[in-house]
Amino acid sequence: MLNRPSSATIRTYDEQHRAEEQKRCQQVVDALKGKALHVLQDLASGMHPNEVATTLGIKPSTTSSYTNVIYQLCRNAWNVPENIQVNYLFVQARFADYAFDEQSIPYRREKDIQSSLEKNRN
Repeated sequence: MLNRPSSATIRTYDEQHRAEEQKRCQQVVDALKGKALHVLQDLASGMHPNEVATTLGIKPSTTSSYTNVIYQLCRNAWNVPENIQVNYLFVQARFADYAFDEQSIPYRREKDIQSSLEKNRN
C-alpha cells in the first residue's frame, strides 16, 4: 500500500505555496512606487513591455528601465540564479493570481490613459 498524502494535506501544501507566492509578490510591490508599479501591474495583466509603454504613454526605453528593476526584484524575491532568465513572462506567471491592492497602486486617471491612446493613433 502506498503512503499518499491526504487531500487535506495537499490542500495545506497548496495554501502554503500560495501564501509564499503572495509574500514574494508583496515584497516586489513594496519595493516599487509610481510608474514602476503601473508597469508591474500591466505586465502582470499579460501585456508585453511594448504594450505597457504604449498604454502608459512612455518610451520603450523608459519601460525597459522599469522592467529591469522589476526583474531584479523578482530575481531576489524568488532566489533565481543569475543563469536563469527573468523576463516579462516570469512576471506574468508569478503575478497572475496576485490581487493588486488599490491603495498600493494609485488610481490611473482615465484622462491619462485616453491621452496615451490618442498619441499612439497619430
